Amino acid sequence: NIKHGMAKVTCREIVFERERGCCQQCGRPLVLKPSEARSEFEIANVDEIIPRSLGGDPLNPKECQLLCLECHLKKTRRIP
Repeated sequence: NIKHGMAKVTCREIVFERERGCCQQCGRPLVLKPSEARSEFEIANVDEIIPRSLGGDPLNPKECQLLCLECHLKKTRRIP
């Protein structure tokens, strides 16, 4: 969590706002709250561009991107 003014803002919220709530691979509009989604594919997934296993920091918004579930699964399957 990062203090932004008086409120705590999560990395997920920062990435969602920065990327205007859209998947960075396919452009699908996404939601932060699962209760607002019509399907599981609309729920925002924060993807670590640099995996932890390679020294990435999952709490650093600069090292994360927003993906839909479908694109996140495709990317995860490509990484050995």
